[in-house]
Amino acid sequence: MPSPTPLYQIEECPDLYVDACVCDEQRNLIFLSAWGRDTVTQEFLARLTLGREENGIDHFHIIVDGRRLPVFPNQDLLEKRTTRQFRGTLFGSLLNLWLFDRRALV
Repeated sequence: MPSPTPLYQIEECPDLYVDACVCDEQRNLIFLSAWGRDTVTQEFLARLTLGREENGIDHFHIIVDGRRLPVFPNQDLLEKRTTRQFRGTLFGSLLNLWLFDRRALV
């Protein structure tokens, strides 16, 4: 049986966990899949919208094996999708958030 896919924490939003992230050579975000509760997911999206002002963020770090990997989303090109996982979990209802560069659409 294959081992489960690890989840990685976002430093700026510690209750949001990444299961997939693709960046280009300059660490610009192309695709991100993250899991969290509704409140933390909405907070993360709001902070990305605010930028550096008012406790916003213009980039974030994914913690992988104790290393901080920077990710730079381009807010002007960012598409967002969410789905709700209704099954009962230990953490209640979870959301799956997909962020991706709209240029990746065919």
